[in-house]
Amino acid sequence: MTVHGLWVARALRERGLILQLLRESIGAVDTVALRQAMATLGTPVDRQHYGQHLEYLEQKNYIRLETKTLGRLSVQLAELTAKGRDLLFGLMVDSGITTDVDGPVSYEP
Repeated sequence: MTVHGLWVARALRERGLILQLLRESIGAVDTVALRQAMATLGTPVDRQHYGQHLEYLEQKNYIRLETKTLGRLSVQLAELTAKGRDLLFGLMVDSGITTDVDGPVSYEP
């Protein structure tokens, strides 16, 4: 597999892990805490790629992003949508996401 192919495979699995973590939560989750959870589970994602994953998942209507502001404090929240749940339950397929993620996401094929 090429280096590009490895990066693509990793991105697909990272998107799937984001969805799985949101499925395990009740309600909306702080996106900073979600990224930290990924790192704790052995899948660190840099800020730029993480933001791209969230944008992709929102554009596909798998997650809903909302920013809450109180004074100068701003928090972005992510929540799994019904369509995102359907994807995780295997009721639909998206070639841009790998939903069967077991363990940390690595660069190895």
